[in-house]
Amino acid sequence: MKKYTIFLPLLVMLLIFSFQAAAQTGEDIRNSEKKIKVPFRPPPPSYYYIPNRMVVKFARGYPESTMKEDSNLELMSEISTLKKLNDRYGVRLFVRQFPQTDVITTANTELSKYYIVQFSEKYRLEEVMEAYRSTDFIDNVEPIGVHPVLESIPNDSYFLSDQWNFLDNEDNDIDATDAWDYETGEETVIVGDLDTGVQYNHQDLGGGAPYTNGNVWINWDEYEGESGVDDDGNGYVDDWVGWDFVDNITGAWPGEDADTPDNEPTDFNGHGTHIAGIMSAITNNSYGVAGLAGGWGTPPNGIKVMALRIGWSANYGGYEVGFVRMDFAAQAIYYAVNNGASAINCSWGSSNSGGLGAAVDYAVSQGVVVVHAAGNDGSSSADYL
Repeated sequence: MKKYTIFLPLLVMLLIFSFQAAAQTGEDIRNSEKKIKVPFRPPPPSYYYIPNRMVVKFARGYPESTMKEDSNLELMSEISTLKKLNDRYGVRLFVRQFPQTDVITTANTELSKYYIVQFSEKYRLEEVMEAYRSTDFIDNVEPIGVHPVLESIPNDSYFLSDQWNFLDNEDNDIDATDAWDYETGEETVIVGDLDTGVQYNHQDLGGGAPYTNGNVWINWDEYEGESGVDDDGNGYVDDWVGWDFVDNITGAWPGEDADTPDNEPTDFNGHGTHIAGIMSAITNNSYGVAGLAGGWGTPPNGIKVMALRIGWSANYGGYEVGFVRMDFAAQAIYYAVNNGASAINCSWGSSNSGGLGAAVDYAVSQGVVVVHAAGNDGSSSADYL
């Protein structure tokens, strides 16, 4: 029971951050010590769909010989109707969404039947989805939603002077210091940080170089294994701190990594690192800030943050805005569950698109806790999660 005690205060703290942030734009942020003026920034769009990609789920009885790890357009030609559709809409990509699913499946989600399809930009998304949905071999078709990350208060530098949400004399806090009398964090607990990445080499997260002695999750089979080899056989090569799922992004902010999934889930936007620090910045180490479940002192013994990059910085009207994609999120959830995560944190807007629903069902079926922030868009309407 001990390792689960961190999740309730984590959820409460994220909710407090989100509600606090809802009133920030263009207003004064007040705490017991000071007043800060936040410059106005127009809000990002609530969400949009990728115009030339979708996720399809094949129906039961679909030829198993087609559903292989290296599935491509040639293999998909077994069904003539499917080949005609692919040719008609200029399909250039038809790949399995969740790798390594030949053995790991559940009766409810059937993750091995989910595929990502990319088609020509000259066709409307709704038209293509309806064409595939109308066949007898496709069980479901989903668009791929893109949602803004839920930014909250700025990263503060010192606990006593700035982290009032943890400890405040006027009781505008979550009483973190009282909770730490019972639990400071458990290093056997792994939390998947699905976000814009994590600056895993930050001294208050990864510790000193080589950044393997802090509160960042380390895949030791890959770290100590052979470079360029999938040492643990999970389908991802050299994923020593997690994985970067971001690929094929247009309109990214200059300097942002908008392409090529790889083993470097570093954070350009900053939101994912912010969230990682809230959860597990090394506590009581005379440096930086305190994480809610960051352990106590050195060597660090807080929860381990698994860096899973599903988001990026985009140029929205001249402003840098963070977004996440639901197909990336679905793949990251699947990765987190299969690589030992105890919980998954989702501090961003969501929709039941891009295979996200199936991935969440899979996580729940495996006993993994999914935590979602309340949001800061001032809306009382809940998103999918």
